[in-house]
Amino acid sequence: MLNVLHVIKRAGLGSTERYVVSLAEKLKDDKCNFHLVYSEKGTLVSKMKELGAKTSKINMRNPFDFRAAWLLKKYCKENSIDIVHTHFRREAFISVLAKIMGGRFKLV
Repeated sequence: MLNVLHVIKRAGLGSTERYVVSLAEKLKDDKCNFHLVYSEKGTLVSKMKELGAKTSKINMRNPFDFRAAWLLKKYCKENSIDIVHTHFRREAFISVLAKIMGGRFKLV
């Protein structure tokens, strides 16, 4: 089973967030365990928890936030994350930094 981590700054319930929920609803028991890392709490967090996803808060101040990248790399290692799925530029840069720091995950 794949461990998939979605990384999003503001976990509201806009179109991207609805997309994340849709993926989790369709794939949660068949092929994937879902995780969510967010910076600003919103309704997406409770929705993902209802679907059985593990959630965690990591402050992401800017695209070159090395502390956030290090914490993300650590989260991925501790939870055996296979795939990190980002949705916006800030999260993508932080995830790339985490990968450069030694993260062993595929990045989408």
